[in-house]
Amino acid sequence: MMKFLFLLIVPFLGCGKTSSSAPDKGSGIEVPSIDFPSVGNISLFSKSTTKAILKSKVENTGGASIIERGICWAIHNNPTIDDSNAPPNSLSGTGEFEVELTNLEGGKTYYAKSFASNSKGRSYGPLFEFKSESYNDAKMGSASVLFYKLNSIEVSSKIEDTGGANIIEAGICFGTTQNPTVDNNNVIADKIENLAFKVNVIDLELGKSYFIRSYVKTSKGVYYSSQGAFQTYNKGKITVNFHNQSNIPTDVFARLKTMADHGVKLLEEYTSIVKTVTIEYNTGVGTADASISGWMRWGSNTSYQKTGTFLHEFAHAIGAGTSNVWKQTLIQNGIYLGQNANLALRKASNDSSAQLKGDLQHFWPYGINGAHEDTGRESDYIITCLIIEGFKRDGVPIN
Repeated sequence: MMKFLFLLIVPFLGCGKTSSSAPDKGSGIEVPSIDFPSVGNISLFSKSTTKAILKSKVENTGGASIIERGICWAIHNNPTIDDSNAPPNSLSGTGEFEVELTNLEGGKTYYAKSFASNSKGRSYGPLFEFKSESYNDAKMGSASVLFYKLNSIEVSSKIEDTGGANIIEAGICFGTTQNPTVDNNNVIADKIENLAFKVNVIDLELGKSYFIRSYVKTSKGVYYSSQGAFQTYNKGKITVNFHNQSNIPTDVFARLKTMADHGVKLLEEYTSIVKTVTIEYNTGVGTADASISGWMRWGSNTSYQKTGTFLHEFAHAIGAGTSNVWKQTLIQNGIYLGQNANLALRKASNDSSAQLKGDLQHFWPYGINGAHEDTGRESDYIITCLIIEGFKRDGVPIN
């Protein structure tokens, strides 16, 4: 019985061996060979100063799947993928593909080759030469000047057209002679957003006329705005007179004099206002009041015989709440619209979103609209003075 089983198994094994053997050379079956792929010429679809779109085609896959394709480029005439290269943005079933070249420089000659790779290797197409578009001249908007201290300004401007070139820097230049350039005094913008920027200029000389231009430096050159001008003023001069001084009680006069002296010192340091005011002591006045004529009245309430109230009434004396400019132009729907006073508030309070509000008589914050708002802090008084100077810059009539 064992001999019979052996005879059955042997033919089975023999069949398996025969079916797995390779065909002999005379069977007529050939293994296909794989060649390098071939790519065609490049054509230019579009170009600008910094970009170009080129097209090419895989003309022959070489008998294997294409594993990469694209275009490489350089400023020398033998570019490879070790230079700049990019894959297709789009391709078609016929082998055509399109590539966008970026970060070009305007007016420069470039050389490009298409390439494709299969399992055997990479091939390059014929050399293609093109020149990017030349840059145009950049254009600058004018410089807008706002004061937030006597000798400190914020200047804003905008690049109206880059000319297609990359921006290297932008800012403002200024000086006491006409047509200042970057070779004079200049301040570079820390950041540029939507082509707009702001810079701060501090420690200007008082009582000087300045010329100013904004500028932008691009890959092509430096371009300036039209010339503007601004004036810094000397420190203010406030004269205080007392009406019927001999009739003012000694203790009251002492308080009013101390109040006025401190207020005048602050106003002359932080504003450029020249104004004469007269203080009247009138027990019929509940707290204090003032008119744009410069007449200021104080009653017997001692809590109002302080520096904060003097600054509050002085604001009235220059037109805040007492002039048509204030009521018809500067205050609209409870918001103060003057740019200089708002900037002074933001800079001094270190709050970039701060906004002055007001009504037909008063403003806030730092309006010191009552003895309860008088903190007695020197820093708060200074901010009030800077805002008052801003009122002058924004057009209150002063006299």
